[in-house]
Amino acid sequence: MDSPPHVASRTLRERTSPKFDQQRSQDACQKPQQVFARREVIACGGAFNSPQLLMLSGIGPKSQLKKHRIPLVVDLPGVGSNLQDRYELCVVSDLKRDFNALKEADFEASMDAPIFREWKLFGKGLYSTNGSVIGLTKRSSPQQPVPDLYNFGVPAEFLGYFPGYSRDATARKDRFSWMVLKGHTTNRAGTVTLESKNPWDVPKIYFRHVDEGSPGWESDVEAVLDGIKFIRRMNQDTDLREIIDTEVYPGPQCETDDELRQVIRNDAWGHHASCTCRIGPASDDMTVLDSDFRVRGTRNLLVVDASSFPRIPGLFIAAAIYTISEKASDVICKAAG
Repeated sequence: MDSPPHVASRTLRERTSPKFDQQRSQDACQKPQQVFARREVIACGGAFNSPQLLMLSGIGPKSQLKKHRIPLVVDLPGVGSNLQDRYELCVVSDLKRDFNALKEADFEASMDAPIFREWKLFGKGLYSTNGSVIGLTKRSSPQQPVPDLYNFGVPAEFLGYFPGYSRDATARKDRFSWMVLKGHTTNRAGTVTLESKNPWDVPKIYFRHVDEGSPGWESDVEAVLDGIKFIRRMNQDTDLREIIDTEVYPGPQCETDDELRQVIRNDAWGHHASCTCRIGPASDDMTVLDSDFRVRGTRNLLVVDASSFPRIPGLFIAAAIYTISEKASDVICKAAG
């Protein structure tokens, strides 16, 4: 499509393009070092770095290791596969006036600011919140067994987690953003592979969010579309219309379902990456970990982080990670006697 939404989409993509500071990582540890473990090693590098660490150590898909001339220790084809994430997008509106609650908020860490001092000294006030003023869950379609959308609003302009997003989000006090988060996503086609055998090289991360995703990716896009249309109806059909001046993103130029689908394809983001070293039964060749978080084919090596899940959990991932961490602690303590 060559409709106006692409102008805004390109701008947003430029703002959210990842930039990796490899030099900073290299400067942190210039000299090779050796560390020896008495009992076991627990990898907690997350959905990207745990599979990278395993592959650099010779544990992973045979073809991937051969390509980078890494000696094979254990052939585990599931390492780095099954990458999953959420889909998120916003509906941002320009308001007719500033928020009264933000009148004294300058979002600077200064004891001269009453709101900051109230938080710093007493843990109370505006800064003691996460900024969200309302949240609700809903099913994107009646066929969903559980609510798969979480919609929440913040008194700020929020367009994604690009560098400097928090500064830009608080620059104005007359913008309101609804976030549409799609949980229980179906796409499992993402991968993490090696760029090279150099540990300083950032791994190749392919989410394959939409057209190249696994079967069912269409339902993920349709769910986000439903969420955007739901938010728009609330903005137009409730008392919110009395304070909203105009929608600035996706904007009035995006009206049809096809135009909105294209915006979702271009701009949807996620920050719950998981499932690249999944737990599962030995009968499944693509599982990496057994039920005790131990890497198959190895001894005294565990992975405990977001990569351990076989499927991305719930609507948010933090509580699920806390839970598996508690479970892993029980397993490790029991094995230690």
